[in-house]
Amino acid sequence: ELDICAVKKNESLTAQRNRLKQVLKHLRISRQDLAIKFETTVGYVNQVLSGGNAISAGFREKLSKHYNSINIDWIMSGDRSEEHTSEL
Repeated sequence: ELDICAVKKNESLTAQRNRLKQVLKHLRISRQDLAIKFETTVGYVNQVLSGGNAISAGFREKLSKHYNSINIDWIMSGDRSEEHTSEL
């Protein structure tokens, strides 16, 4: 039997990752750039962007700290009233 809540949660997480990828592409931030700034591995960044790991609170904090033009609320909620970066 299909768990609708699980499906919706998975769709939401996929949408969050897609918005994050969109922002990173727009700002020309590579996965390696993130790994270096976050003092982690490219493998970990790949897991976040590919769906192996959720976008954790710690990951969001580091995004805010190192890339203050990224609108974390838009990435997480997808609220169309929010622009995805302050530069756009």
